[in-house]
Amino acid sequence: MHGSMLDQRPAGSSSTQGSALDARPAGPQLLIYGKVLNVVDEGLLISVRETNSVGSERIPSYTTVLLVGNFPAFYDGDKVQATGTFVGSYDYTTVMGSRKHTRALKNVSVNKLTDFPSNVKD
Repeated sequence: MHGSMLDQRPAGSSSTQGSALDARPAGPQLLIYGKVLNVVDEGLLISVRETNSVGSERIPSYTTVLLVGNFPAFYDGDKVQATGTFVGSYDYTTVMGSRKHTRALKNVSVNKLTDFPSNVKD
């Protein structure tokens, strides 16, 4: 099973499986910048770079976040811009085969960058 208890439906939930309620986002939509630490089975493990933007949700610099999905042509060390839905904590498998736990984004759109924008702390 992937994900955490946060991803599971509570007992006694009244919504039906496959309904429109199941497709709703689990959390806020976030825009983040970071560097790919590792490509893992569950997606891309990145180290977030904080921006100096005002009025946006913040994840501190160098926090590890998992971008859940299949992202071909992305490699360790790539600079990325990602937009996705925050889903709380998530379990993933490291390249050495152990299990770890981190923050995660799902429904992610990722762009590879040559350089970070000027408002992003490298």
